[in-house]
Amino acid sequence: MKSGFKAVLLASVACGMFATSASAEGFYIGADAGVSFPFSTKMKNNANHNQKEKINFDDGFVADAVLGYDFGNNIRGEFDFGYRNFDIDKIAGEKVKGSIDSFAFMGNVYYDFNNKSKFTPFVGVGAGLAYNKVDKKNDMSGSSTKPALQGMVGLAYNFTDSWSASIAYRYFTTFSQEAKYEGVKGKYNFETQEILFGVRYTFNVDKAKTYASSAPVADMPEYMIFFALNSYNITPEAKKTLEKVATEYKETGEVKLKLTGHTDLTGPAAFNMTLSKERAKAAKNALVAMGVPAKAIATFGVGEADPLVPTAMGVPEPQNRRVVMEFVD
Repeated sequence: MKSGFKAVLLASVACGMFATSASAEGFYIGADAGVSFPFSTKMKNNANHNQKEKINFDDGFVADAVLGYDFGNNIRGEFDFGYRNFDIDKIAGEKVKGSIDSFAFMGNVYYDFNNKSKFTPFVGVGAGLAYNKVDKKNDMSGSSTKPALQGMVGLAYNFTDSWSASIAYRYFTTFSQEAKYEGVKGKYNFETQEILFGVRYTFNVDKAKTYASSAPVADMPEYMIFFALNSYNITPEAKKTLEKVATEYKETGEVKLKLTGHTDLTGPAAFNMTLSKERAKAAKNALVAMGVPAKAIATFGVGEADPLVPTAMGVPEPQNRRVVMEFVD
């Protein structure tokens, strides 16, 4: 079963490394910590491959420091530096005293399943290098640096546009680590599964707010696109308008676009605030696909505020379900 999971993980990493993205949202930093549950493994004697000593570990702990970049189409990439520590329980069935320190430097790619709530499920894959060091007790010692892979799945909760917390499951493996047991060199594969709790801070997500005070460019029109109830899908009619905006941008050059998402007055206010932001992001993604640089576009949402057509609470109004697009200095 483990070998099958490794094959899936290798294929996932290969796909993840070729994932591309178009729009930049900003850098982020983060930290994770949790419990690690290492699988038992076998050390293969380099001189006699038929001789294998089984190694059992106690559960350990893991901690990571993360630096990443959030992209505009649900993809983010990051580097993480992780530390793991495990006590060795038994070698060849005998109780021992010892431990393994494992340091890993990994490059990861994640896909976030954005939705209308503050909860964001995500999956990720990573590849890098792991340095394992075994202490010198009980005739087992040595260190080596070898390739490593990992796969992650989890759920984040967005407290604000900048701050989020997460819980995640991670599978981590590193191949053919080297050590000595009773003076004989050998190799072992190291695998563990982990439960992690993390926190992340994203920079630059409020850049749209700086655009809010920017003056509209003179003699340039304001555009609007409209949405179905409780939806942020781009309609065919909206796509035609977005094409006009993209053409206008390309003809003007050094200007910026401010996209403001709105909703009508149906549904909870918190839901509508999130929905308005998703509408603005959907319009941005469409414009980026049409050749407008992501760095020239800022998005934000105002939820139920500033309706185009005033209505009573709970009354659906198509003209209020919109994104307003302005060219600003």
